[in-house]
Amino acid sequence: MSTRVKIFISYLIMGIVPLFLFIGVISIVALTSVASNPFLMSIYENHENIFKSINDLSRMEMLAQENPESLFDKDMLSGIDKSISDYHVGMILVNGENELYYASGILDEQGMVQKITAARFDETDMRERFDSEHFMSANYHRLEVDSRFLVLGRDLGNDSGTLYIAIETGPTKEVSDKVLKRFIYLLFVTTLGLILFMTFMVTRSMMHSLDMLKNGVRHISEGDLDFSIRTKKRDEVARVVMAFEEMRLRLKESIDAQVREDESRRELVANISHDLRTPVTAIKGYVEGLIDGMANTPEKMERYTKTILSKTIALDRMIDDLFLYSSLDVGKANYHFEAVSAADFFRSLCNETRLDLEEKGFEVQCSFDIRPDTIVSIDRGMIQRLQHNLTENAVKYCRETDRRVVLSAVEQDGTVVCSTEDNGTGIQADALSNIFERFYRADAARTSTIGGTGLGLQISKRIVEDHGGRIWAESSYGEFTRISWTLPVMAEAGNEVLGSADPQVAGRNGAGPDGARSERQ
Repeated sequence: MSTRVKIFISYLIMGIVPLFLFIGVISIVALTSVASNPFLMSIYENHENIFKSINDLSRMEMLAQENPESLFDKDMLSGIDKSISDYHVGMILVNGENELYYASGILDEQGMVQKITAARFDETDMRERFDSEHFMSANYHRLEVDSRFLVLGRDLGNDSGTLYIAIETGPTKEVSDKVLKRFIYLLFVTTLGLILFMTFMVTRSMMHSLDMLKNGVRHISEGDLDFSIRTKKRDEVARVVMAFEEMRLRLKESIDAQVREDESRRELVANISHDLRTPVTAIKGYVEGLIDGMANTPEKMERYTKTILSKTIALDRMIDDLFLYSSLDVGKANYHFEAVSAADFFRSLCNETRLDLEEKGFEVQCSFDIRPDTIVSIDRGMIQRLQHNLTENAVKYCRETDRRVVLSAVEQDGTVVCSTEDNGTGIQADALSNIFERFYRADAARTSTIGGTGLGLQISKRIVEDHGGRIWAESSYGEFTRISWTLPVMAEAGNEVLGSADPQVAGRNGAGPDGARSERQ
């Protein structure tokens, strides 16, 4: 659940719950007030005769307005009193001489007669005892005598006397005030607790995620990337945590790759230093032998000089490989692209390779399936260097007897697919996917019988990619190895070409057999 939804739900709960609590408090206060009010409870319990009591009160009010003197009838007053006393309503009638004429028994029992008459006789003008709040009719005014009774009085006029109606309401005000205070306090505490609880629930997951981020930042600042942070949350902060974890993984992969590359670079430097030292040491030994006069016959002199020449050529080739690899690695190799006929070029390349390999005891087979008008944009020297590296690799890992190499070039899906296959020792499956990686050598021992810089396949990969193609290897250990690479075919004359004399453009426009774009530009 997202943080926005959590906040919205928390606000909704914090708004709705107090509202329902407030409604509940009002309802409880109302019910408590009714339960503590004898007048209202009597109406609820004895509602069958309520209309008779109302009629009696109405008849008494009519007499008070039209003929006040007729009220001074104790039998009539007793009948009305009996009707209304069931509802905790009583009356007091005082004549014009301020003498008590009639009082209900319910009021006498509650001691209200003395209170009402005392309040009446304390003032010369009884209207000063009434407030401005009117009940029943404009002739009645409220008299504050006892909180348990609602006392209403009216002047009968013409000095006829005063009529009081007293309704027993019980301790309604005290009870309602007490209940209301308690429930308001409960409402306040509940609302405050609810707000704190919802705030805690919303911020708990956020704070947990922020704590994980804080610990992760601390680990990274200390150079420690061997940790992980996981969260099952799905809110916005949790997404930041997952993004941080992805960043950590990528950073760790980058640093690990850099460490591996540095180790491979150091190993390469050490191996190259060893390889360079070997021919240098041989040259030095043979030169010292010439100086010391050890080559005292023409045959020895010729053997010494030929050995020095071969070691010098090998040393020059190593240095050339290192220089070319460095140029390709930093993207400063000088390419000279030209549009050539693919069929003619690969036929010529095959013949050159055939001559070279047949001198070393190889059987060479060539296979072509290219249209005569197929044009490719290449740097002749770089492609020849590429084929020389592949051929040299086949020679290094060949068998003692029955040496065969198959060269093929096939036009396929807008590319020319070239292959060099030998029946040598092959490459193990776990090393096959790494042979084109930077500074990788499948033969870590680097035996003296193989030698070389070990950069041939890396240089070949860079050359192919700079021509807009791709290179890959297939092998079965102990049986064969096949290195294949592609070149993009140019469009027909008059149309825009797929290749270019610019190696960066060629890299952008090139595609392999599977349609994949070149990774190198």
